[in-house]
Amino acid sequence: NLLISQNHYELLSERGQKYCRKIDCVFFDEAKGPLDLYAVDFSESVLAVGDDHQLGEFVPPNPKTDESGVDYHAVRLREGISYMFEHDQDIATSRPHFEERFFSIFEGLVKAYIDGDWARAYDWLEKCLELSPEDGPTLFLKNFMSLHNFEAPETWQGYRNLLE
Repeated sequence: NLLISQNHYELLSERGQKYCRKIDCVFFDEAKGPLDLYAVDFSESVLAVGDDHQLGEFVPPNPKTDESGVDYHAVRLREGISYMFEHDQDIATSRPHFEERFFSIFEGLVKAYIDGDWARAYDWLEKCLELSPEDGPTLFLKNFMSLHNFEAPETWQGYRNLLE
């Protein structure tokens, strides 16, 4: 997973934001206050780049037969980063294929976690792990919540304080 801050998330277009999922809220700078964290999901296969190009080089949907004359660089600049998520073959093949309901369940998990309803968050967490047992953000939340016996600390304010 690629981790991005709320500040970077807000720079993305609405189309780009749909490739991100909120995974936590943290506090580490008193001047800035709590900050949401987002994950952009990639699987390990992102490192398995073919010999015909380098990682980071845009690979059109069908590079072997694409003779359309499309200027992909110009299209990327016009369409933004979401175009790469939708059309670059390295990115498209490296993104895990979650069932659509996974995202709504994960969203419920994060909402309950941030709201301090960790009993409910645990229920959502178990459902997420049934659908995706290796999901890094889910496993991270499980580990963090287990440090507190799956009960929000009395001082919980909807975020993890990284200064403590």
